[in-house]
Amino acid sequence: MLKLIPALSDYDDGNGVCRYLKNNLCDIYKDRPLICNVEAMYTAFFKDAMDEDTFIRENLNACLKLSKQFGDKKNQHRLKQLMLRKDLI
Repeated sequence: MLKLIPALSDYDDGNGVCRYLKNNLCDIYKDRPLICNVEAMYTAFFKDAMDEDTFIRENLNACLKLSKQFGDKKNQHRLKQLMLRKDLI
C-alpha cells in the first residue's frame, strides 16, 4: 500500500508494508517522520483548513479505503472499531 502514497514510498519494504513495522508496532515511533504523525501533520498543515475531528476522520477513511482495496479485513475491522470509539462513523 505504501507505494501508492508518494510521501511514504521510501518506507515500503517491498510488499507494501512499512519497513519499520515490527510485530505490528512502529520501530521508530518516537522519531517517526512527520507524515506518520497525524497530530503533528494536523498542526503543521491542516489546522487552518479544518477542525481536528474532521482531519482524523478523513485519515481513518483513507486508511479504510486502502484496506478495502487491498483486502485487509483485519485492518478494516480495527479501523471501524476505532472510528466507532471516537464516534466518527
